[in-house]
Amino acid sequence: MSVLPKCVLLLSLLFYFVNYSAALPAIANATIIQNWNGEVKSIPKAIFEPYNLTELQTIVQQAKANNIELKVTGASHSMSAIFQTNGYLIMTHNLNAVSIEDPVNLLVRVQTGMTVNDLDTFLTANNMALGSGTVISDLTIGGAVAAGCHGTGKGYSIMSDFVTEMRIVDSNGILQTYSGLILNTVKVNLGLFGIIYDVVLQVEPNRNVNYVAQTLPYTSVITGSALQSFFNNYDSLEIYYFPFASSVQVRTSHATTAASTFNYTLYVESGLETVQIGLEYAPYFEADPTLLYETGSSGFDIFASVNDTRPLEYAVHYGYGIQGGPPFFNPEYVFPLNNNLAGFQAAANAINDTVTMIYNYYFQQGLAPVTYGLNIRFTKSTQSLLSPANTNTQYVMWMDILLGVNAAGTTQFMSDIYNLLTTKYTAVPHWPKDWNQIPNTQNFNIGLFLAYRNFADADATNIFVNDALSRLFVNKFAPYL
Repeated sequence: MSVLPKCVLLLSLLFYFVNYSAALPAIANATIIQNWNGEVKSIPKAIFEPYNLTELQTIVQQAKANNIELKVTGASHSMSAIFQTNGYLIMTHNLNAVSIEDPVNLLVRVQTGMTVNDLDTFLTANNMALGSGTVISDLTIGGAVAAGCHGTGKGYSIMSDFVTEMRIVDSNGILQTYSGLILNTVKVNLGLFGIIYDVVLQVEPNRNVNYVAQTLPYTSVITGSALQSFFNNYDSLEIYYFPFASSVQVRTSHATTAASTFNYTLYVESGLETVQIGLEYAPYFEADPTLLYETGSSGFDIFASVNDTRPLEYAVHYGYGIQGGPPFFNPEYVFPLNNNLAGFQAAANAINDTVTMIYNYYFQQGLAPVTYGLNIRFTKSTQSLLSPANTNTQYVMWMDILLGVNAAGTTQFMSDIYNLLTTKYTAVPHWPKDWNQIPNTQNFNIGLFLAYRNFADADATNIFVNDALSRLFVNKFAPYL
């Protein structure tokens, strides 16, 4: 072999190892990774922080070659064990680019690790906006799409419904592109088709909305006729209930051409105040339920009444910094909703039954697991196969139940509320928030999803399947091994 070919070979090997080393763990082994509320922990074998597609593909290929479980996390905000692993863990925060794909049709291409907040900033700078975002703005796009996250608004459903194209690295390290009708199967994938690299999102021209937040008597809002009236008269409807309070906060918005009167400083201050109060009082509420009961009647003092014109993004997200508040569990349920009086009366009955259980727990057992309350939102249904909002009705009601992580009775309450809502109201749990606390499910859509996953050869050896997913889906992966 001549000197030149030897040099070329050595340079090639050097290039290979330099690029390969970029894909090696940037965080030491034995590092504990936990989710937002600190209740899901794992110690991965290795943690990767890829910067580009080549590095991402190399990591996946290495995991398959060694038959090592591989999971991914963005903001780690999931309440469940969706990313828990003792194998390889990919952290996506370096995959955070965004570009305008089609300026005429308002399409943007977004990498999986970009946060909703950063996407909002980019869109605002280009006079565009998401039709509806998630309530928490520090979620990553990949996580919000794959987990079926949502905001509020009767014209929109989940974040995944804005996706027109999705690119995923499968277990062979191949970048697969999905578009068209098959997206309904692949979008809400819980990480089971592979690692999302990027998505193309349908956005719209930026616009203002009239945003109103008001505290009203519980009995004047939680009735079938009142809920139907609020829903029909506004573009979005959100309701917040604080335990034992006689009132609820009602948040509505509708499109307007008026100039913005939004005060960003007050928005930030309100969010920070809410976080501060939550962090200060939550431990006392969890330790002594009587404090929660005594505080309930004035619990809405921290929620200021608002009536202003603001950019769309600030009508969906919670106040600045809210994601820094106290940790909690929040099992969430989706209720099929027909836009008639009977449909809204069923929704009101579900809320009333949940509130009744909160009262019964306290007065019969001296327990107050629902430390933070209920958050109720209304959206369109979706055709995304694994979303709980995939119903045979046009609309759905989402009910978040916000429980103290350390409050007595939390585990039993989650079991009791699951039995009540799923049997009496045919409610469906939101998988990424509930599967650690609910029984295994036999949902028919799961079988269809896994059958297509097998047909697409997305993960023949199940390296993307962790214990939580296997338990949730009743070990339905076995037939596809």
